[in-house]
Amino acid sequence: MVLLKLTLFFVFLCFISAFGQTTEPKDTLDIFSIPLRELSNIHVYSASKKNEKLIDAPGVITVYDKNDINDYGYYTLSDLSNITAGYSSYSIYGEKVFETRGQKAGSFNNNKHLLVIDGIPVNFARSNKVNTEEELPLFFANKVEFLRGPASSLYGIGAFYGVVNITTPDSELKGTSADNKISFGSLDLSKRIMSNVNIANEHGNLKLNFGYFQKDASKEFVGLVNNSNNLYWDDQKSTFFNVSYQFNKKLKGLSFGTIYMNKSGGLGEHWMHGNYTSEVNNIQWTTLVIYSKYEKQFSKKLKLNSYLKLNESIEKGWWSPFDSLSYLNYNGTGSNFEAYSVPVRNIEGQVEMHWINNKIADITAGVNIDSRQQLGQNNGAYIISFSADSGDVHIELPVNKSILFNTFSTFLQVKKKYHL
Repeated sequence: MVLLKLTLFFVFLCFISAFGQTTEPKDTLDIFSIPLRELSNIHVYSASKKNEKLIDAPGVITVYDKNDINDYGYYTLSDLSNITAGYSSYSIYGEKVFETRGQKAGSFNNNKHLLVIDGIPVNFARSNKVNTEEELPLFFANKVEFLRGPASSLYGIGAFYGVVNITTPDSELKGTSADNKISFGSLDLSKRIMSNVNIANEHGNLKLNFGYFQKDASKEFVGLVNNSNNLYWDDQKSTFFNVSYQFNKKLKGLSFGTIYMNKSGGLGEHWMHGNYTSEVNNIQWTTLVIYSKYEKQFSKKLKLNSYLKLNESIEKGWWSPFDSLSYLNYNGTGSNFEAYSVPVRNIEGQVEMHWINNKIADITAGVNIDSRQQLGQNNGAYIISFSADSGDVHIELPVNKSILFNTFSTFLQVKKKYHL
């Protein structure tokens, strides 16, 4: 109920901010009308963690700007990946996950790619999986970069197959601006609300982004035969918040923000293969990231980037543990419903230096400290098995804190251009 009130208030704020304002429509990007000189000047960030021309980047990158995303109407990373060379997505267990160059990473283990938003890694803390669906609506993005190939030497854990880098727009004008998009579809009664508000003045820049999505289950037959006990339960409800503030005057270079993503829905065909799925089967992913970031340009050649991040993620699931055989032979006793909740806390800090010298080399060096722990019952962790035997019976297994996993890593990249 509280989340619903916050959602309605945020949408109301967006419309109030936009009321009475008029903006000239911008021409959409037509890549065939762009001169070759401008194409060669497209800048990217993900390959070297600094802005550079696409042609100079030491990696293979596909870039989409805000106009591209709006023109295509693709507002999720899974949809955008399907038109990106070297990337694609597929559905498994109610999840849409990446497939890169033939390498699949199914659902819970969709952790071979690193997602970065405005320089902050935001993958799910328990498994490091990427959020690819409506819980991350790209309506708020100014640019999305798909870096293909391993990048762990520069980004660390999670960048085995590639990096997806998302940046949000910086306001060049003082004042308040807003844009909103609301859509309804007859297919599975889908509903989508996306809103952006930007408030800028001489002191700083406040960004507010919101997204909400809901759809019913497709209920398509997914078994070997058209059996009503084996339908496709892909219903989904997703919520997204992104709030950030960047100082422009005092404390220039300092920014802080909060990113919240939540998605719940059916398990699709579930993992109980055979002629049975259940509407009860459901999973929920929640990620809350709170961060501060500091950047300092000491000179034209030397720059500091740093951040400190808290990531708390919760995975919840509940289901009827039946396959086709046990469902047909069920006698009404024993366990017929199970549920679990696993919260994980991740604290990460990073400091990196960039030294740019065209005559010698471009050098990026840094250190990263990552600490994560699975939390226990006092923080909402549980594993419960409900019984259908007489009386109110359920078995609750103890869930204790895990040991603290600490990772300390350093990285170095040296780039030198040679003209043949």
